[in-house]
Amino acid sequence: MMTKNLIKGILFAGVFSMAISVNAQDAVKKVKPAPTPEKLLKNFDTDKNGSINKAEAEANKNQSIFKKFDKVDADKNGEISKSELQTMIDKRNNQKKGGKKAKKVQE
Repeated sequence: MMTKNLIKGILFAGVFSMAISVNAQDAVKKVKPAPTPEKLLKNFDTDKNGSINKAEAEANKNQSIFKKFDKVDADKNGEISKSELQTMIDKRNNQKKGGKKAKKVQE
């Protein structure tokens, strides 16, 4: 009797741990990786000068880059540089992790 209960317990534990593993894998698949500054520049920098100006961002109004343009353009020169994009990404990642501020990345 004790052996049957032990076997049932082991089987239950095995099935339960496999179910948790499958759910964890599904959760990992749903996480979308953060875009890189290079990918953002490739998508938005239509004149290929290495930065995103307001007109380029405005052409993509449904994107958060347009909505946050003035905030991301830290030096207020009317263009978002690669380092400003990296800072935006770092701040967002830091906020998701519960942090407060991210450091600005040098170009």
